[in-house]
Amino acid sequence: MGNRPRKPVTTPDTRERRVDVRASVDTYIRAAVTHEDSARKVHGWVRNLSPGGMFVETPDPLPEDARVTVDALARTDGEVVHLKIVGWVAYAGPRGLGLQFDALDDEMARRLAVLLERFAPREPDPGISDSPQVDPPSDPPPAPAPAAPRPD
Repeated sequence: MGNRPRKPVTTPDTRERRVDVRASVDTYIRAAVTHEDSARKVHGWVRNLSPGGMFVETPDPLPEDARVTVDALARTDGEVVHLKIVGWVAYAGPRGLGLQFDALDDEMARRLAVLLERFAPREPDPGISDSPQVDPPSDPPPAPAPAAPRPD
């Protein structure tokens, strides 16, 4: 590994190092990740996003701890949001790259906030239920009258 600082392990059972809550991305965000040392560029799709990083699904590996520049485009609510963020590879696995961002400038932080607002899970309104309304049960129906005895 390199000399990049690692985020603290927050749950020993899962070895989770993320500090920020991630938002799952439900639309296509295309990303180009450029390895700064070699200028090699890999392409993929952003699968989740947080204020501190993102996961880019790509079959093309880059080494862990590599410095990268992420160039991503997202279309949300008719608006195109362009992100250009510098960071590093915190995780490289068979499905893609976990990227951690370095400090964001004000404009990139604003653009990222727009996307996070779009993809953030919504808390249900306590006054609105997704389940259909069901009338409360009425009194049980009267028991059937006993059958008349049959003649033998």
